[in-house]
Amino acid sequence: MDVSSPRLLALAGAAAFLLTLIGNVPAGVALGALAGDRLQLTGPAGTLWNGRAAAVQAGGLRLGATSWDLSVLALLTGRLAADVTTRIGDGDLTGAVSVGLSGAMACTDCRYEGPLAGLRGVLPALRTLDGRATVEFTALELRDGWPTRAVGTAKLTRVPMTTPGAPPRAGAPTADFEATVNADPVPADGLVEVAVQDAGGPVEFTARLAVTPPGNYEMSGRAKARPGAPADMTNALAVLGPRAADGSTELSMSGSF
Repeated sequence: MDVSSPRLLALAGAAAFLLTLIGNVPAGVALGALAGDRLQLTGPAGTLWNGRAAAVQAGGLRLGATSWDLSVLALLTGRLAADVTTRIGDGDLTGAVSVGLSGAMACTDCRYEGPLAGLRGVLPALRTLDGRATVEFTALELRDGWPTRAVGTAKLTRVPMTTPGAPPRAGAPTADFEATVNADPVPADGLVEVAVQDAGGPVEFTARLAVTPPGNYEMSGRAKARPGAPADMTNALAVLGPRAADGSTELSMSGSF
């Protein structure tokens, strides 16, 4: 008599029972047991499978109102995966987030829309920029805090154009920019290249941004004041370097974040 099928069915039934039991534990209790002090929820409600919280603290990252819908199938394969909707500052973030047993983290179809200031906790390099951002990643995978895949676009709008090094001033002209990354996969040396260009405003701008571990960057590009650009912008470009025959100025900077 073949008992393998009944045993398999019994194991599957037991697993389903346990998953149902665990999934119906209140969200605050379940996530507290799984994540400990690494994850702190304020005002948790619902269950592990489908829950929400008024605020979430994950390490140094603080999120606002957050809701999630956990995938049971992913849990059976050793991954914690959920469709997540949350707030970062005054911005909205949505996406399918997953974490594997190895600690690798992925976000598929992730989208952030809101003030650039909302992303400063994630990208400190943005601390000198204002304006609004729409960031969309069709694929983003991180291992040990560095991308292994990164495919997405970012649109920055209403970014104040001020003289480099000068504080923002009221009434400054603004510009729009677009950035694209298509690193699938990221090479073994960790180099992530981002193409940046303007999408309207007083300055024509194209640049290549190269980011390498653990957080170094180099940017090279060209900028040119458009006809009618404010005089202080034209003067600022003249200070940055000599003009080429077409009137553009070569730009170069590097640093770390």
